[in-house]
Amino acid sequence: MASVVLAAVASAAEPAAALSSSAWKLERVELSDGRSLEGILDDEVDGDSIAFTEVVRRPGRGMYLVARPSLGRDRVRSIERLPPKERDELAARIREFRDRGSERIRAEAAVRLSRDADTGRLRYDGESFSLESSAADPLTRETIVRLEQLFAAFEMLLPVEGVKTLAVRICGSDAEYRGVQRSLGIAVENPAIFVPAKRLLVTGGDVPMLVEEHGRASESLAAADIAIAEQDRGIEPLLRELTKRLEHQGIPAAQRAEIVRRARARHERERSEDASRIASARRGNIQRLDLVRKRFHERLAHEAWHAHAHRLAESVERNVSLPVWLDEGLAQVFETAVLEVGDLRLDAAEAARLEPLRLLLASSSGPLLAEVLRSGGDSFLVGHHAKREASERAYLVAWGLAVHVAVLEPVLDRAALRRMVQPAAASDPVRQFEALVGMPLDRFEPAWKARMLTLPRASR
Repeated sequence: MASVVLAAVASAAEPAAALSSSAWKLERVELSDGRSLEGILDDEVDGDSIAFTEVVRRPGRGMYLVARPSLGRDRVRSIERLPPKERDELAARIREFRDRGSERIRAEAAVRLSRDADTGRLRYDGESFSLESSAADPLTRETIVRLEQLFAAFEMLLPVEGVKTLAVRICGSDAEYRGVQRSLGIAVENPAIFVPAKRLLVTGGDVPMLVEEHGRASESLAAADIAIAEQDRGIEPLLRELTKRLEHQGIPAAQRAEIVRRARARHERERSEDASRIASARRGNIQRLDLVRKRFHERLAHEAWHAHAHRLAESVERNVSLPVWLDEGLAQVFETAVLEVGDLRLDAAEAARLEPLRLLLASSSGPLLAEVLRSGGDSFLVGHHAKREASERAYLVAWGLAVHVAVLEPVLDRAALRRMVQPAAASDPVRQFEALVGMPLDRFEPAWKARMLTLPRASR
């Protein structure tokens, strides 16, 4: 379903060098004005021109294609082609990208769901997880496909064997989600949680309700469109009837024509205003739903990583785990990794977290890292307002460290990750981190702060 893009992969049998993204192998066209285009050469249109599809994959942004159907050879300085096998692989990836919408729809339609006779919940049993859901069928299918893609990507990164599958619960309402939290003895504001002791990932909150509300709003707007169309069909008979009445009243022809013209103009103006309001409402609803889905997918990726990291630790040894800062830091990095064409791309620092981290670093003169490296899981729980500031601080620093070791200065290969998995009391977290980055913390911290304060933001 998906793979993680890893840097410097020499062969399929060799471990990845780091958790940062590697570039696709692309064909290149250098233009006579000095610009260089990367993508795939489609065909020779005729003797004087070529067709080229540019592949644009900017760090931290979704990929897009630019079709250039007729590049004059007089504008082309040179062409670098790929060997046939690599070109075929690139062409297949581009076709998959173009077909991503229909592929997603087919994948969601192919999900085999059943309904529990006792609870009425939808059920799904896959290789990586089993799921039950009280949410609507479309959101359930969407979530299943997304989770399958994420776990396939994580599995490519760090294979896990011999561990029981995960249980997933989608709550169809915020009340149900809060009830599940109470039954687990948990009270957090996060829209999704992973409970290691039960191998349980639970998500819910307002998302299912908002998705259903969007559906009802779409139906209402569609009904408004129909009403406008019916008014359009009815306006001409009404105007003809108005003309007859005016004529019967003895109104002169020129005056009748002016009255009818004004009536038609008023109808067209009101129709245009109604259509504009409907279009605006539709755009606003789509934007809100896209934002809700984006946040839902981000939190799903966050908790899915925690579930995979827990399974990884269990596969190494019982009662061990990744350091909390690394687990939480990577979970945030994976939240905004671009998932497309079978790739989970880690290639940029997210601006929405970078700016608050910079403010924190600029306002803090003392050392921060030792405290976060030694933090336990409670430091990252947002259970009430009093803990919010401390929790946000821990999350930001953990994210900045994870970005550094996984993306900017990648030292976190598979072997290093497995070395980090150990009992919490087995080693000093600070010394463990120093071994990972290859320098004492008092040297690393000022250099890391300077890097974070000057790091270019990913363009949006």
